Amino acid sequence: MLLENLGGIFLASIRQMGFLWKILGFSFAGLIAAEIIFKGFPGLAKIAGKPLRPLTRLCGLPEEVGSLLLSSLFTSTMATNSALAALRESGSINERQIVVAAILNSIPAYIRRIMVFLLPVFVPLFGWMFFLGVVFCHIFVIMAKISFCVFYGRIISGGMESETKEKKKKPIAKIGIRPPQKYSLKKPLKMFFRMAITLLIVTFLVFFLVNAGILNQAAAFLLTPLIKLFGLPESFSAPLMVFSTGSIVAGGGVLKNLILEGVINRREAFIGILLGILVSQPAVVARHVLPSYMGVFGRKTAFKIIGISLTVIIVVRTITFLVFKSALL
Repeated sequence: MLLENLGGIFLASIRQMGFLWKILGFSFAGLIAAEIIFKGFPGLAKIAGKPLRPLTRLCGLPEEVGSLLLSSLFTSTMATNSALAALRESGSINERQIVVAAILNSIPAYIRRIMVFLLPVFVPLFGWMFFLGVVFCHIFVIMAKISFCVFYGRIISGGMESETKEKKKKPIAKIGIRPPQKYSLKKPLKMFFRMAITLLIVTFLVFFLVNAGILNQAAAFLLTPLIKLFGLPESFSAPLMVFSTGSIVAGGGVLKNLILEGVINRREAFIGILLGILVSQPAVVARHVLPSYMGVFGRKTAFKIIGISLTVIIVVRTITFLVFKSALL
């Protein structure tokens, strides 16, 4: 059956990759901007990063990273990650610092998601109290990520002490002034093409596995034991299956219908949302995060960043789910 539909699955996967031109455009812009700004106008980057100086110092990161984190509030995560990768290529940050910076750079995406995604979806479906409860769980994840980055940046990689020693050796860096350097587009262009090829290949493979039903079968195999483990009603099977594909909006819609039909109440729906967001994480990572991170940071670093970040997310979301489940059900 799979072999008969192979051509259709292939074409469908290609068509679904149309969104990549936006990602590649942002990535290209981020790489070029990083090359020009950080080499041609080093003082500007430091000034822009001053509001986040306490956080970047706690995490053992240079001030330039703070300016990128601020810009990520208004641009795409992909563009900022590309700029971070350019800093690593130039030797401005090391491997451990790129891990911390990339995890911190995922935080602005949570803030954008709350305002642009959660607010217009959950308020009309379930009301303000329901929405605020979901936001609280997102803030819990944000605080956990920041705490991890401070711990990893200060204790594991030396933190402010190593940064201070380095500044004493380099008087120019101490006053935050560096002479402009020559910038060249050859290096960022070479990096962009390498990243683009990886992104296209990995994205196609993920969509191909989804369209072939392989990922859905794996989700169905895992969800039934999960529902039994937590003692949840069987009516949760349908919405959780939808959530497991990474579609939080559709999953929320299914839960809303169950409320209207009298199958579950609002408390059970809230628990279903928390568990649904938890089970949606692997699909979200596979479809959106893994391809872009592998393209930007390379396979080894990408898996390290994603592994740490996903572990923090799953642990925190599992704890919040269990706490609310015991309190509400």
